[in-house]
Amino acid sequence: MGARIEITHWSYRYPLKEDWAVKDVNLNVAAGEKILLTGRSGWGKSTLLQAIAGIVGDTEDGGQALGTIMIDDESALEKHGCVGLIMQDPESQIVFARVIDNATFGGENLGVDRKEILSRTHNALSTVHLDKDCGIEPDHLAQELSGGQIQRLSIASIMVMQPDVIICDEPTANLDPEGVKDVVVAIGQIAEEIGATLIVVDHNDTVWEPIIDRKVILDAGYENNDFKEQIAKLREEIKIPEYERSSSKSIQAMRAHALQCGFEGQNVGHEFTGEFNTHEITAITGVNGAGKTTLAMTLAGLLPAISGDVSVSEDIRADIASCDPHEWESRELAPRIQFVFQNPEHQFVTNSVLLEMISALRISHPQLDEKGLRSLAINRLAYYELELQSNQNPYTLSGGQKRRLTVACAIEANPRILIVDEPTYGQDPITWMALVKMFAQLRDSGTCIITVTHDRDFIEMLGAREIELSPLEISHASVKDGDDDIHVFAKSSQSHFVSSLNPITRLGIGIIIGLPLIVSLDIISASVALGLEFVIAMVLGFSLKTLARYTWPVLIGAAGSFITVMMYNAQHSWILALATAIRVIAMGAPAIVMVMRIDPTDLADAFVQKLHISDRFVYAALAGFRLLPFLRVDLESIHQARAIRAIQSRSRLKKLRDDAVSLLVLAIRRSTTLSIVMQARGFGSQVTRTHIRISRTHLRDWCALAVAIAVPVIALGVAYYGGTLNLFGNLV
Repeated sequence: MGARIEITHWSYRYPLKEDWAVKDVNLNVAAGEKILLTGRSGWGKSTLLQAIAGIVGDTEDGGQALGTIMIDDESALEKHGCVGLIMQDPESQIVFARVIDNATFGGENLGVDRKEILSRTHNALSTVHLDKDCGIEPDHLAQELSGGQIQRLSIASIMVMQPDVIICDEPTANLDPEGVKDVVVAIGQIAEEIGATLIVVDHNDTVWEPIIDRKVILDAGYENNDFKEQIAKLREEIKIPEYERSSSKSIQAMRAHALQCGFEGQNVGHEFTGEFNTHEITAITGVNGAGKTTLAMTLAGLLPAISGDVSVSEDIRADIASCDPHEWESRELAPRIQFVFQNPEHQFVTNSVLLEMISALRISHPQLDEKGLRSLAINRLAYYELELQSNQNPYTLSGGQKRRLTVACAIEANPRILIVDEPTYGQDPITWMALVKMFAQLRDSGTCIITVTHDRDFIEMLGAREIELSPLEISHASVKDGDDDIHVFAKSSQSHFVSSLNPITRLGIGIIIGLPLIVSLDIISASVALGLEFVIAMVLGFSLKTLARYTWPVLIGAAGSFITVMMYNAQHSWILALATAIRVIAMGAPAIVMVMRIDPTDLADAFVQKLHISDRFVYAALAGFRLLPFLRVDLESIHQARAIRAIQSRSRLKKLRDDAVSLLVLAIRRSTTLSIVMQARGFGSQVTRTHIRISRTHLRDWCALAVAIAVPVIALGVAYYGGTLNLFGNLV
């Protein structure tokens, strides 16, 4: 059953901020009502949604809140878990690696009965078309899903929670038309099925009309239902003359021939051949996953081509010898080609909005001094309605403002070729039309514009030439399921027996089997232990090739220890050196073999259920662990952003410092977003958490531990009875 929401004179100011993010909002939503909330970009819509979800508004976080937000006569801060939040960035909403774990996460946090969660999950994944009938196994990696599929997975997670209120913050941003349709239908279906109150923030009102009861404009607390009438009026006020393409003015600016794009040699799209002209806008369209962004980055010279070539015309490159922009230096690239990233946070290179604009104007106006650049930057920020935010850190802007700033900086750099990835998402009608006018002026002035977009109005308004990309057909092999569709994962070891052990058992074996050997320095105990370990590995089904692949770091370490002991031991004893090397292998190899390829989620479950470690600590660490691979992606984006702004550190030390600071900022941003997603799904609630994955130990676990204990005992025993046991340098 839906919940009633009453927002009365509510305002909120973030910590260390002078301006209010949201000011004096009044809004009443009836139980079960479905409304579309819109308003100017930067007017606090996302903040308001997070407040309804109980995530912001608590003065303990250092912010200041006025007024009230009540859900069924209780403060939103006290209604933990009754509000489900769906955000605009699909990737940021992946908490765990597998589809099934993300779907069940919210229900587990709210303490829903295990069987009920399983039933809800089956129904939810079927509803959003992410079940086995649609080719998606429970163990399917969430990161392999398209943007639209990930959004539907988020919807499934909310559906399992069965909240009283569902709030969506631009859930269709950056999705292809089919993805938009699927997400809207799924959200409408889930809201109808569980009777939830629905609040959607989106500037694209048309797609929501079939499921929305009411449309509301948020304007400093003013509520207005004449949404469509105002939008139509704005379009008439800022009308763009119809563009007539003039082929006589167009000349070739760039061409691609037999171009294959991708990462680390892996293609992400079909071979591409085409040309791009001045005085022309080309829109690259296609479904999510078709390789549009990768193609755009390759054309911009930010990624190397796998094969084929990109060639910039002589008129644009002037005295640069190479035709390929990827081979250019940043000072050559920046004034000729500008690129706008899909994620605006990847593009920021300074700590204020004003400095971002100055860094762009420095490219197009090298003759101006700092005072002139500052004056011009303030003027240009006013055009893009960002002058009030000039002293803000760009990371603190709203989503729409971040996008507008990155597009504005690229435009103001005045490049000959402008390549923009999703330029209009998050824009209200006024800022949308301002951007369109600017693109029209650039086109008419002779700029070659290439845009990746799903915005049909943008394409039609500017008379853009359209190139539609189709995706590669990629099949993902899935592991067959079993045990209630939950314990479904890839084989975690070459040995079936080792794979069947509890992760805690495997971790314990890795420690127990080698640790006692640290007390003895003799060659006999180390050799016996290594021999027993080798026999056990063969019996368990490990091949020599697998052992070598897993343990090569240990083998290198053993060789290093042998050389070190031989060089620095007073007697230069090769026996002691050999004993040391063998002991390093006997201690390190089994630890690596046992721990290698343990599933992180299963290990986390074992820590919580078997060792009774705090689930908040363990699952938060697990979610954070998933973000580690993004450090490399973020670092590459940082370097690319600096390249297109012609920013080069003169010293290696300064470059390392700048990289570290930028990575830290992006890591904090990702962590903050992830924590919002986890909290919105009930993580940290006071109820006892349900565990869908049951961490079990069997007789084989105890037998394996017994064998692990026996190996060092036998090895030390043989050395003792042989008279060679050497405990910490003392012969026993």
